[in-house]
Amino acid sequence: MALGADGIYTWTSGEFSYAETTPVEFKVVGNHKWAFAYPTENYYLEIPAGGPYVLTVTFDPATATVGATYAETTTHIYSVVGNDADLFGAEWDVENIATEMTLEADGMYHWTSPEFTPTATKNLEFKVALDHTWDVSYPASNYVLAVAPGATYRLNIAASPTAFVVTLDRSAEAGFYLIGNANTWNLQAAVAMAPITTDGKDGYVVRGVNMPAVGDETPKSYFSFISRLASTPDDWDGIADARFGAEAGEGDWWVLEEQLDTDITLEAGTRAFAIDGGTYDIFAFPADGKMKVSHHVSAISDINAEQSAPVSVKYYTLTGVESNAPLSGINIVVSTYSDGSRRATKIVK
Repeated sequence: MALGADGIYTWTSGEFSYAETTPVEFKVVGNHKWAFAYPTENYYLEIPAGGPYVLTVTFDPATATVGATYAETTTHIYSVVGNDADLFGAEWDVENIATEMTLEADGMYHWTSPEFTPTATKNLEFKVALDHTWDVSYPASNYVLAVAPGATYRLNIAASPTAFVVTLDRSAEAGFYLIGNANTWNLQAAVAMAPITTDGKDGYVVRGVNMPAVGDETPKSYFSFISRLASTPDDWDGIADARFGAEAGEGDWWVLEEQLDTDITLEAGTRAFAIDGGTYDIFAFPADGKMKVSHHVSAISDINAEQSAPVSVKYYTLTGVESNAPLSGINIVVSTYSDGSRRATKIVK
């Protein structure tokens, strides 16, 4: 090591590169003897994949302090590569120059997408590639981000050999969304409800939504509503003022049993609804403080009073268990007729 005018010893390595993050351990030794080795425990430094780097080590004999820094010696090109050709300019094209990132004052490379509006819920997958090759890319596994219809987005990515930061800007477009077991409570990919006007009331509806039941003793499907999407799948604080659910009461949820096809109180808050698993049409009228849940009946199950006797009858529980005879509790009765049409009704045994 070379002694400087400031009394500090300094050593600088030659150039080196790593194909993966590599731990480096070392000591500073005096007079080539282990009796004078610093620090007591090895100096530990993790150097990420990339390079070429140079390592600089310093030693202050007055305080027996060791320091170390590493730095890239070559300017690299970072670019975003992903699965959506419309957003990233090409699909998984590592040579695409349209998504090259810009080095900014914070020492990180940045890229911001144009605004985009999904027409369906989908997963965006992407990585940041170094020098337009797959030799080095970040993160190790693809970054996956779910986006849903009903809003306009802008994707921001920042990357360096030691950090990877993704943020998603979203417009505050009005809407209403179902959250719960139906979408694994993902606040960023909630189930969008369609605007509807019925009986002079403006509201929202989602038809034919599968509500899976969870739990061992008394399985239920839990749900509530939000009036805007969150910035991340679990940003509960960010949508605290946009949550709607059951009226205040004991417990974290209100179990719906005999209240199907009737107006139920809906108010701002965090208390959820609970319902037997099944397929439903769910209506929400936030301006009127009401919601309603009905069993979903498909078009082929419309009732035709003039049909003859069915050729077969099946009974289903709300969790989908099939039987040739009614089961205890609520049954969905599916009658099949000679013309191939079907009729669904509900009975309670």
